[in-house]
Amino acid sequence: VEGIVRMVVDGNFEGVNIDFEGISADDRPMLTQFMADLAPQLRAKGKIVSQAVAAKDRERTTGWAGAYDYAGLAPHNDFVVIMTYGYGTGVPQSTAPFPWVTNSTAYAISQIPREKVVLGLAWYGYEWNLTSGGVRSLRYPDAVELAKRFNAEVQYDGASQTSKFSYVNNG
Repeated sequence: VEGIVRMVVDGNFEGVNIDFEGISADDRPMLTQFMADLAPQLRAKGKIVSQAVAAKDRERTTGWAGAYDYAGLAPHNDFVVIMTYGYGTGVPQSTAPFPWVTNSTAYAISQIPREKVVLGLAWYGYEWNLTSGGVRSLRYPDAVELAKRFNAEVQYDGASQTSKFSYVNNG
């Protein structure tokens, strides 16, 4: 906490955005306490405190989003960025299916004052190799270039409200 406060003040920054990911759900109370310790020290110096949190469409105390106690974190943040992207890479799908984004947003504003909620949106996609397996992320311009290179027709998926395309390379 002291190091972050010193860095923000010495750097003359407006504030800090805390983005801790991959935290064990068991550390949920410690994450909330960390923000409770950090916020008053930065606010006393006129600095903004914000935090990025995993999106969730309902209360979860296990898994990737389990460490984030939205209601407990809300008072310690001037705003909270809900990371409504990175939905999953287990199967070919949207990085942020619209129903999940909508439900995650609804849950967030049920726990955090809406004026504090910032919606983080994806500007990337995934490329799945359906032959050998594996997935890699692609920046939006790289995905556009890939579609052009393989003359792939970009289609709109109404259910997820995202674009997608397929192509064949070397058979």
